[in-house]
Amino acid sequence: MTAFIRARYGLISAGAFPPHVTLAGSLPITNEERLHEVIEQVLPTQVAFPVHNRGVQILGDIVIYDVDSIDGQQNQRLRALAISINDAVRPLLHATSGLPADTHDGSRFHAHLSLASHELYERTDLRQEIAAFAAALPVAVPKTFTADTITLYRFEHPTWEGPWWTTMTWSHRRTWHLRQRS
Repeated sequence: MTAFIRARYGLISAGAFPPHVTLAGSLPITNEERLHEVIEQVLPTQVAFPVHNRGVQILGDIVIYDVDSIDGQQNQRLRALAISINDAVRPLLHATSGLPADTHDGSRFHAHLSLASHELYERTDLRQEIAAFAAALPVAVPKTFTADTITLYRFEHPTWEGPWWTTMTWSHRRTWHLRQRS
């Protein structure tokens, strides 16, 4: 979807990231090994669970696939996982220059897959048009899927200023799999 949006509108920010639902945002952490350990302490209590895709929506300033709810209620298992991870990693954060830490207590959590994001802070005139364009594309997307994988990525940029998503780099660091129901 982000490739279609880029081809039509020239927006690249959502496609600059690997497809993901953010559980914990930017985390200025220097000890990646300790981060792995902390995440591994959270995951044994987690079991794979269903996620439902409500389709293309506008969330604040961005266009998304909305995967936050099941039958009109917030997906509490997804929210609980995000809260657990945020609570676990918060003590590892340290102050840096650049992008500030982005953790939350769950009150702001809204699970989504971004389709068009950062550029829409400036191009507010395109939000509705892009949402309608994305919703009308004949692209088969799953209505439901299983949340069973947690992936840690490292994002890097020298300054995190200006349109940093145009030159940001990222690398896959680690994958964990949630246990299946027994």
